[in-house]
Amino acid sequence: MFTSKYLQYGSAVDLYREVLRSVEIHKDKFRTDELQLLHTLHNLAEVLALKPPGVAPTLRDDQLTRQVGVDCNNTTVNYYQHKTIYKVHVLSAFHKRKNSLGLLNKLCILSQEFF
Repeated sequence: MFTSKYLQYGSAVDLYREVLRSVEIHKDKFRTDELQLLHTLHNLAEVLALKPPGVAPTLRDDQLTRQVGVDCNNTTVNYYQHKTIYKVHVLSAFHKRKNSLGLLNKLCILSQEFF
């Protein structure tokens, strides 16, 4: 007889698989957040590793751990690339404003000397 814990695992597997099906079906219409997708893949792989009774395996199950590793690396690289690009833009804007303030300061000093 199944305990409630194993029934919860079965429901979790069904829900995670449904999320993955939905992501695949709607990938041309909606962008799924990479971290949420990674979270789903990781949790599904973790539950399937417990081999709960009553959960039938799919052909894709044995690829989940590898996919989680690949997606995790890609997400990390993308995250750091975006952060680096953002920092470059922020520093560039800062230096432009700093230069503008320097010019304004010189103009103020010159105008004070003029009067």
